[in-house]
Amino acid sequence: VGTLYKDVDKYFIFKGNDNQHYTDRHNYMVNLGYMDSIDGTVTLDFSDGGIYQYDSIEVICQPLDSQIEYTKQLKSLVYNNLVVNKDRVSVDIETKNNKLVCFSIPFSKGWNAYVDGKKAELLNCNIQYMAIELENGKHHVELKYSTPLLSIGTAISFVSFCIFVYMLYKDKKTIVK
Repeated sequence: VGTLYKDVDKYFIFKGNDNQHYTDRHNYMVNLGYMDSIDGTVTLDFSDGGIYQYDSIEVICQPLDSQIEYTKQLKSLVYNNLVVNKDRVSVDIETKNNKLVCFSIPFSKGWNAYVDGKKAELLNCNIQYMAIELENGKHHVELKYSTPLLSIGTAISFVSFCIFVYMLYKDKKTIVK
């Protein structure tokens, strides 16, 4: 628990390697919120006893003076013709400079990205989302999903069904004799 600025409490729960939800992640950033001024202290309370070891702990203050300018820069990414289907997303995107475009679609190995009809590298962004790199200009972006190993699973199911039907037919033939 980190307590900062009056009654603001932020909770961070680290699951160690003895926990079933352990992720083997060791670097974290916790947003402690916005405030006009700070007295210079952050208090960390540990709910469980034990020995804690850190390579480093940093408190980073990001001034919001440039927030309006950053918001204006976001407008440099213009999109049109957004179409979302169950296994396909397409959109026309125009950028004024090279950009990493993040889609708030969970990253999965079944997705493939195409920029202007050519396969593009799909990146894992913000831990859980998908992103692609775009050069400045106008682009048509398509994301297509296909369930991994679906065709192999379908083939195995078909062969298994054929074997099952053959075994039923063979058993019936044996009983009739």
